[in-house]
Amino acid sequence: MSSQPVLTGQFQSTSGRTALQYFQQTFPAGTSSSFRGPVQVLPGFDQVEVFLCGFTLATDAHEAPLGRAAVNIQKFGYDAQTGVLEAGVRTQLATDGQGATSEATFVVVLTDATAGRFSRISTGCGGTGECDIVRQVGSAVPTGMQYIGIATQIWDVGVRSGPGIPLNGIAGDVVSLAVNPPAVWFQYIGALRNGAWTDDMFCEWQGMVIAFDPAEMTPVATNLPYQYTFLGQHQATRQVMPSGAVAPAGVPSVGFLDAHQGCFLFHSQAINGPESPVWMLEASATAPIMGPTGALTTYGVFLGSRFGDSVNAVPDYGFQISRAVGFLH
Repeated sequence: MSSQPVLTGQFQSTSGRTALQYFQQTFPAGTSSSFRGPVQVLPGFDQVEVFLCGFTLATDAHEAPLGRAAVNIQKFGYDAQTGVLEAGVRTQLATDGQGATSEATFVVVLTDATAGRFSRISTGCGGTGECDIVRQVGSAVPTGMQYIGIATQIWDVGVRSGPGIPLNGIAGDVVSLAVNPPAVWFQYIGALRNGAWTDDMFCEWQGMVIAFDPAEMTPVATNLPYQYTFLGQHQATRQVMPSGAVAPAGVPSVGFLDAHQGCFLFHSQAINGPESPVWMLEASATAPIMGPTGALTTYGVFLGSRFGDSVNAVPDYGFQISRAVGFLH
C-alpha cells in the first residue's frame, strides 16, 4: 500500500487569497506506484489545482529497454469546508517486466475565483520517434492578469506496440510559445526514440496555462520571453543544480510557484546517435525556499543507463528542463 504524500513547503499571499502547498510522494521498490486518497490542504478556497513539480523513475533490478514512462498528478475533488483534497499520484517505468522505484513532487495551488485563471489542455499525439502538438488557448490570460506559465499534470510516453527500445532520447516540453493576451499559442514535443529514430511511439499530455492577478503573483523575468529553461550538453554525471530566481523590486515576495513545464533527456539530437538501456530518468525538484533576494529550488537531472550507478552517465547525455514559475506577493 502506498504512503500518503508528505507536505514539504507552504506559502500564502499577503492578502490571503492564494496559497501554495508542496508535497512529496515516494513509491519504494515492491509497492504500488499509485496513490489515490485524501490529502489535507488549506480550507476556504474557490479554485484548487495540482501540478507536477519533478520526478525520479528507476528500475528495481537492472537496466533494460524502455517501453513506457509516465507521471500523473490529478485532482478529483476538494472540500472547501474541511480542506480535504482528493488527489491522485501515479508513476510508471515499464521495461522488461521488473518493478520500479519512483518519487514525484507536486504543488497544490489554492486561490479565489478572481485571482487566477487555469486553462486546461488535454491532448496527445503519435509518430515515429517523436510527435508534436500545436494548440491555441483563446482566453487564457484575461484582462488584468499576467501569464505565469504552462504547468504539467500528466506526461505519458511509450512505444505503441512491441517490446521496449534502447533509448536515444525521451521528452515532453514546449518548444515554441507566443503569448498575445488573451491568447496563448504553443507547440509541444513528445519523444521516445531509439538511436535510428524509427520506433512507433505515442505521447499523452495534460497541463494548464496559468495566469494571475499581478497583485497576487507575477512571472519571473527571463532572457527567452516567457520560458524559464535550463540547458546542458555532454553531461557525464548526475546534475544537482541549486537555482535562484531574483524577486522583483518594489513589492514584497512571500512565496514562489515552481512547477514542471517539461523536459528533454537525450544522448544526442542526431539520427543514428548513441542509444542505451535505461536504469534511471530524473527531472526532480525540491520545494522552493525563500531567501533575502528571492527563491531557491534545487533541481536534479540524470539519464542513467547502468543499474545502481547514480553518479556516472555512460554514454553522456544532454537535457532541457523548463519550469512554470512565479513570485507570490
